[in-house]
Amino acid sequence: MRYLFLALMAASVPALAAEPLPFWFEGDVSRVAGYQSVEDHPCGVIAIVKVDKLPPFGKGRLTSEKAVEMDASGKAIRRWPIPVDATPVAVRDNQLMFEYGDKRYWVEPDGKVQRAGKLSLPAVKEAQCKTAIEFKDADYVHCEAFPDMGTRVPRTIAYEGACA
Repeated sequence: MRYLFLALMAASVPALAAEPLPFWFEGDVSRVAGYQSVEDHPCGVIAIVKVDKLPPFGKGRLTSEKAVEMDASGKAIRRWPIPVDATPVAVRDNQLMFEYGDKRYWVEPDGKVQRAGKLSLPAVKEAQCKTAIEFKDADYVHCEAFPDMGTRVPRTIAYEGACA
């Protein structure tokens, strides 16, 4: 009986599946595991790579954008990697939900990512935040107050939106 319970519990947790997502890159990425293509982007060139864990931001051959939870003084509380052109839409505990295309994903600070189910999302409000340290020289920074989906406490998330 115990093994049946454990098997049912394991079946109810969605497995991480590799998903094709866009990232900034340096050098030749054609041999990176999961490589799909290189495509033009309004801000440069991106690589589409199938991943089950997002690469870190700012270092390595593939790099993610970042979303940052900020306190009232502008200090970073938590950071998440997100794909290029992804939009944060919700937050819950240490996870951030983002949309890319017509799909939603949960990501953890270490980059572990999984598909999100269909959830009703709380309303998000524009917020003021001090982002100079985290997003120096960025032109498309957005700050929004997201009610935590568990506690409903507002949390300020800053991220760089898609360039025009």
